[in-house]
Amino acid sequence: MRFILPILITALLWSSANLSHASDIDQTIRALEEDILTKRLEGNYPQALALCTKLKAIPGAEGLGIALELDTQLTALSWDDQKAVNVFKYYHHEQQAQRIQRAASPLWLRQAQQALDDQKAAYEACSDLQMMERG
Repeated sequence: MRFILPILITALLWSSANLSHASDIDQTIRALEEDILTKRLEGNYPQALALCTKLKAIPGAEGLGIALELDTQLTALSWDDQKAVNVFKYYHHEQQAQRIQRAASPLWLRQAQQALDDQKAAYEACSDLQMMERG
């Protein structure tokens, strides 16, 4: 009995020391996560990514670090105003080029004329049918 009590006390003290250490790690993880989110809200994406790297270095927080890093990169891409403007300009120029190319194409002109003729024929057939029904 004399030997068991010191062993139990030692085991309890060791486990409580590990639990306090674990809570310190949890607090560090939470603090880093909060800092990352704050930096992202401020628009400071490079600093947020640097904090993600620190978070990934903590054992047990690798997954959270990777997820926040990817989310930060996606957020940075989606809020890049200059890139959005350039993409819109490119898309607008691409549409203009396609319209000019179609308008100059003899094949497109023939297809458009054929579609117009088909619509006229369908309209005339429909109106003739209506006149017959009315008598």
